[in-house]
Amino acid sequence: MSYCRFIEADAYIYDDVDYRLYCCACSLMPTRTKYNTFLEKDITMHESFIAGRDYNKMLAHIAEHRAAGDYIPERVDERLIFERDCEHVFVNMDDYRRCEKCWEIEYEH
Repeated sequence: MSYCRFIEADAYIYDDVDYRLYCCACSLMPTRTKYNTFLEKDITMHESFIAGRDYNKMLAHIAEHRAAGDYIPERVDERLIFERDCEHVFVNMDDYRRCEKCWEIEYEH
């Protein structure tokens, strides 16, 4: 799920299946150069910020973006706080369990 994308904000923050809370190609992170086989040339891009399951770490990271002058919609904080503070009610889906309030996936059964 995406909390915000580059088209509407100065960051692309989403819930990654593997890494969880993720700020993709984050402007606050160092850059790295890597060979792109599709383009057949080196490209330089920012590394990503990974907060894992730590909502407070991502909220602090968003505060750093704002302090640097980046625009992140306030609704991103609201959604993260809602998910962090949710009293989960997990229901069975086909092959996993999901909270019916905030859609959090139950990772440990």
